[in-house]
Amino acid sequence: MSTLIARDDEVLVLTEDDLLIRLADTRPVIVDSAITSAPGRPPTPDRTLMIGWNSRSAKIITLLDRLVEPRSLIDVAAARQPEHDLQEHLNNDGNPEIAQVTKADDFIVSTKRVSLLLTQLVEDRHLHAVFTDLFDPAGSEIYLKPATNYLVPYTPANFATVIEAARRQGETAIGYRIARYSENPPTYGIFLNPAKTAPLSFCEDDAVVVLAEDGHPAINLPAVRDGHHRGGTAAVPPPGSGRGPSAPSPS
Repeated sequence: MSTLIARDDEVLVLTEDDLLIRLADTRPVIVDSAITSAPGRPPTPDRTLMIGWNSRSAKIITLLDRLVEPRSLIDVAAARQPEHDLQEHLNNDGNPEIAQVTKADDFIVSTKRVSLLLTQLVEDRHLHAVFTDLFDPAGSEIYLKPATNYLVPYTPANFATVIEAARRQGETAIGYRIARYSENPPTYGIFLNPAKTAPLSFCEDDAVVVLAEDGHPAINLPAVRDGHHRGGTAAVPPPGSGRGPSAPSPS
């Protein structure tokens, strides 16, 4: 988090479209009093359902074993006859309900994901190195971590404060998931790159989307003091003051 940007360096930007990238006029206010000082919740063992089996399945399980917590389980549901393999249903973009009924944190509809990935690579071939790093078990990956690891529940703040709270833990926050919307399509409660200044508060069941080395709570780093930090909830700007779509705030 102390890297200095040199003249020829490039920055990775998460945006809806590259035409929408622009510099902010001012830095958003950080609500210091909303950042939690309590120890973060440790990750729990996972239980994964693999539907179908093919020549790549053993490799997938081996890679998954490098990421999950000890005592995690994987269940394999594979039909005896290849022509009845349930994986064919999961690969069908029109049948996401098969995975949704488990109320799991995530699911993969592979053909759609591959198509979206290839589209981004066609637009910018340099993203190949980025995706390679993200999909490699070593280094940083994308995690959904409890929002209570970053903000005090039900305390008014904004996403800029979430970014600062994650930075103090050596992580990069790129979005969040609101638990009460987790069953509502098409985003299922996930908000990526939300407005930095729109009012926001989390409940205990919400989560923050971060780039991190692993799923464990990180050690806090010192806060950055630049005159844009405030204490108390008065620092939260009024609704509509942020750029981009306003994010829902649980109450």
